[in-house]
Amino acid sequence: MLEEARTTPLRQSEQTETQMPRRRSPKKTPRKPRRPRRFWSEAETRDLSNACLKHGVGAWKKMVEDPEYNFSNRTAVDLKDKFRATFTSDYNRLYGRFSCISDQFVSHASLASDESDDSSTQTFRRVQRRKKHYFTAEDDKKLLEGIAKYGSNWAKICHDTEIGLSHRKSSDLRDRIRNAYPEKYEELGFSLDLCVNPVKTRASRSTLLAPILKEEESDK
Repeated sequence: MLEEARTTPLRQSEQTETQMPRRRSPKKTPRKPRRPRRFWSEAETRDLSNACLKHGVGAWKKMVEDPEYNFSNRTAVDLKDKFRATFTSDYNRLYGRFSCISDQFVSHASLASDESDDSSTQTFRRVQRRKKHYFTAEDDKKLLEGIAKYGSNWAKICHDTEIGLSHRKSSDLRDRIRNAYPEKYEELGFSLDLCVNPVKTRASRSTLLAPILKEEESDK
């Protein structure tokens, strides 16, 4: 009897241990296989140099899609990394701290005129991006009229010839309302970003709404 009493708690503890669920190790997500490393040939490096002289440094996608050059199915990022590693001094001159100089930017028209020159005398230059066109009070008035007509359908506002904002993109109109008229932006059902500066937006609203409010008072 004593032996049975001594052995019973051991058996119960053994049963509790067997009944406890075991912890499962977390499943490891399979990693994507890495692309095999392919070294650049001299012909590819030469094509990269000629493509940068033709299209301008920064137009990597146009270089990849240009049938004149053969990059062996490389991506635009591969071209950018190769240019940075091979032409380090030119990359630092174009993208460095003091790179905002007018002679380092070139338009597509001037690049086309330089194609006839000797490639040895040419220097790498960046392609000029789209220039900024700031919104005027007249543009804001047209934008508010478009919102009153179409709501938040920015594409319809752009395509409406009566409003006269066809030279703008739909994303430009959306960003302008969010930055200059945050209350109107919230009325349309959107949420404001944390990066909006209330002091800046308040000043811009007061100056831009002044001519619109004056016209409304004169109409009354």
